[in-house]
Amino acid sequence: AMPAGQAASRNTGGHAAGAMDTKHAHGASPSDHIRNQNFKQEVRSDPRLKHCFWKYQPQVSHFYHNPKVMYTVAFIILANFVVECIQRQIDPFGDKYVGAWRATECIFSILFLAELMINMYGSWFRPFFSVGWNYFDM
Repeated sequence: AMPAGQAASRNTGGHAAGAMDTKHAHGASPSDHIRNQNFKQEVRSDPRLKHCFWKYQPQVSHFYHNPKVMYTVAFIILANFVVECIQRQIDPFGDKYVGAWRATECIFSILFLAELMINMYGSWFRPFFSVGWNYFDM
């Protein structure tokens, strides 16, 4: 006799019964992708949205989810981390180069705010809040 979990796994093609969809490398499951595509189709097909604030949402979403943009955002996150490490090593109390640290902090804050605004506009509402990383961004 086979344990119940193994039997359920074999009957569902290797997945436990009731298990969620497998995640892709970027964190979204196939059903998340389909749900987002359906939402984008709803937005494009709604005639009221052609002349309002949201009329560029599909284009902005497509732009933001471009791999080049994703790699750029990842690079900015990494650069911010490196700058913070350098600051803690050469000026642990932040009293030697106050202007330089304030400037880098402002630059990274503006870049992260712009990234958040682009992401929110392109993915608003349901698709944005369905991704856990977006909570971290806020």
